[in-house]
Amino acid sequence: MLLAFATSPFMAALLHQSGPGRRPWVLIAGLAMALGVGLLDVVTGVEINLALLYLLPVCFVAWYGERADSISAVLFCGAVWMAAEYCLGPQYSHPAIFLWNAAVRIGTFALVAVLLGKLHATLQSERNARATALEATRAKSEFLAKMSHELRTPLNALFGVADLLAETRLSPEQAQYLEMFRVEGEQLRRLINDILDSTNVADNAPLAALGPVKGPTAEAPGVQPTYSRPPRLLVVEDYHFNMMLVLRFLAELGADIDKAETGRVAVERVQASEYDLVLMDVQMPEMDGLAATRSIRSWERAHGRPATPIIALTASVLNAERNQCFAAGCTGFIAKPVKKQELLAAVRRVLNLPAGPVAGTNPPAKVRVDPEIASLTPRFLEAVREGLLEIRRASADKNMEIAIRRAHQIAGTGGSYGFHEISELGRKLETAAKAGDSVGLAQFLTQLETYLATVEIVYE
Repeated sequence: MLLAFATSPFMAALLHQSGPGRRPWVLIAGLAMALGVGLLDVVTGVEINLALLYLLPVCFVAWYGERADSISAVLFCGAVWMAAEYCLGPQYSHPAIFLWNAAVRIGTFALVAVLLGKLHATLQSERNARATALEATRAKSEFLAKMSHELRTPLNALFGVADLLAETRLSPEQAQYLEMFRVEGEQLRRLINDILDSTNVADNAPLAALGPVKGPTAEAPGVQPTYSRPPRLLVVEDYHFNMMLVLRFLAELGADIDKAETGRVAVERVQASEYDLVLMDVQMPEMDGLAATRSIRSWERAHGRPATPIIALTASVLNAERNQCFAAGCTGFIAKPVKKQELLAAVRRVLNLPAGPVAGTNPPAKVRVDPEIASLTPRFLEAVREGLLEIRRASADKNMEIAIRRAHQIAGTGGSYGFHEISELGRKLETAAKAGDSVGLAQFLTQLETYLATVEIVYE
């Protein structure tokens, strides 16, 4: 009887419910499971109650099928159960009891199907919402990266020109105007960082795994390596003004410098020559810096060449892009706008070149910090940087009282943390502020900023 039922018009009508766009195999599999349970029910007889097994095909179809499939499965399972009961012979004292049991089972099947269907729909909705959120986050990150590049690239040129101007002979009035430009420019840079939700990313992210590279000749540990020839550098930058600034910044190194305007040209140059260091812009036409870095690393591995140090220069301040730079094979990462002393310090560290002279101060190679105050040191140095910004702003506003107070605080705390150079320059700042010497104040501010950018901290 069950086989006859399986080929009946009712069965055909149920299968017909699975129309275009649906998955008919789900309903077919569910109905086959129901028939199997019905046959098992008939074979085992009345001694074993298999009523709960009829829920298996209902649950299967409710989870993987559509709503119409669930309805079909509920009705079909109910019909199969009724057919099995009929095959087993009279078991009830009154036909109404049989109909009541059938109604209860079909109602139970329907309730389970509805609950499972709602649960599956809820989970699917959450998965879709999560996928949509991830796509929105990815789109936001791409937008922020593009905006960061578009905003910070011209700022890099402006701040670079300001750094170069500060090295020229300026009248007191010109020095004051330059300080006003630098103070307001720093405010603008911080505002852009805040807008781009990048407060957790430093302007110049720490360089990673920087050590001796090709070119220096030194075998004994602790011996400062020297070059038998000028170091060879490749600067990869598509923005003309930024290229000019970086070349001007690097001029004092006496290095042999090549240029490349695209990532593709950079790859060709590395394959054709040996470089001691590559400064790689990230966002460029034709082939971006990350793709170029990956191509260079692949070529080096294929030809047994040692990895050329590559420092990424990017206008993005997002952690994700910094991680992408390291994942692509970059040795280090510097965020734009690039400051001259910070760039030179990074290049010298990679090439193991001796530290260059800094006007008015000779920062120690290392500062050893007491482990008991090690956790406080980063916040202290950040407070010093904030104090320098406040002094610049006060100098531009000719409010020397604030400059004197902040310089006095810097002078009084540096030595306590082991940074005696900070205290010494803080005292010079205080003296210049008391004398109303805006030119001297600008000079000592630059020296202290350079010191903070180049000092190496050792936690004992």
